[in-house]
Amino acid sequence: MVLTKKEKKLLITLLRKEKLKLFGSKKNKKEISTLLEKMEQSMRNEKINKMTSSKL
Repeated sequence: MVLTKKEKKLLITLLRKEKLKLFGSKKNKKEISTLLEKMEQSMRNEKINKMTSSKL
């Protein structure tokens, strides 16, 4: 499944909100944290990959 940039941003915001909830299992919070890290890393990778190389 391929997600668009807009969908990834929405998913990241939802994961952040879910991470801040008071009630929930520790296992679930760890899974949410790891998924959030992966999504943020994916967004950073997209930004780096789109940079143009310098002409030397």
